[in-house]
Amino acid sequence: MGFVALAPVDRFLQRYRMPIVVTTILVVVLASPLLWFLRSISIRCICEPKVESVATFLELRKDPQAGANAIEIIAPDLSAADATAKR
Repeated sequence: MGFVALAPVDRFLQRYRMPIVVTTILVVVLASPLLWFLRSISIRCICEPKVESVATFLELRKDPQAGANAIEIIAPDLSAADATAKR
């Protein structure tokens, strides 16, 4: 099963599977330090807690009544809300 046009690619991958796997692992290992330069909320929490969005989240997280880690679900009616709450 497959595409006849991709048969040469399949043969190539079967013949050179170990060098391909080793090269892929090397690329991942060598490129992984570049992940530090990605800016995301988790990195910003650690590195830049004075950024407005991060500071607001950290402030809300301290208040147990604010529920920064809680979710809200909107239901069309009370019976649907009760069913969702039970789940």
